[in-house]
Amino acid sequence: QEIKIQEQVQRLSVGSIPRCMMVILEDDLVDSCKSGDDITVYGVVMQRWKPFHEDARCNVELVLKANYVKVNNEQLAGVVIDEEVRKEFEDFWEKHKNDPLAGRNEILASLCPQVFGLY
Repeated sequence: QEIKIQEQVQRLSVGSIPRCMMVILEDDLVDSCKSGDDITVYGVVMQRWKPFHEDARCNVELVLKANYVKVNNEQLAGVVIDEEVRKEFEDFWEKHKNDPLAGRNEILASLCPQVFGLY
């Protein structure tokens, strides 16, 4: 099975295009991940020659022959928040439970004052 992996867009600088690479999965690694999964792959980088065509230049591509695939989706789900920060967050929204827009305005005024008042 062949899959195409791509750099995570969130980790790229603004304006960068994510790079991609073909990965060859064999034996027990086949169907070990699905489209959209965040994975870690270990393997051997190999050259693969594309088919020859008359009067055309020879092309070679780099592929990764995988020998280990780990699906990381579960790691993204859990966010660790300090209990003090959680309490502060809950207290803030408890204070603004009758007027959540006032809470939003307070956040906007403190974090991005240039945006405050534009809505």
